[in-house]
Amino acid sequence: MTRGASSSCAIACDVTGTLDSSDTESLATPDTRAVPTSNPAADAFLTTMGNYQQGVNQRYDAFLNEVGHSEVEQLHAVVLQAMISGALTGLSSWLNQRHGPRSFVSLFLSPTYPRATGGRQARQIELLPLD
Repeated sequence: MTRGASSSCAIACDVTGTLDSSDTESLATPDTRAVPTSNPAADAFLTTMGNYQQGVNQRYDAFLNEVGHSEVEQLHAVVLQAMISGALTGLSSWLNQRHGPRSFVSLFLSPTYPRATGGRQARQIELLPLD
């Protein structure tokens, strides 16, 4: 780990909310994950955090960089606001302003979406810009 201690630091940092991106990147490396600890629960934690970093954080980071370009932090804030509030208007508006009309639909709704739901048609949702 970047702070000198391995699993005990990662667990303490996770519990206290101070686990940072360099910590999670380290947890995702095969070298870190291959080193067993003296605690099976700690081993499971490290494996889970490493898998999460590879499966979620790296993909989300790639999305933010690809879509947000130089506005990664602002896009992240807009995505979080949409997730917390459940309102997609702000995210839709942000994307439309930077990438053109219907950007949200283009990015997030697969053309195969109705088939993925067993043939049922998806409800049409009108995304309105912020006034």
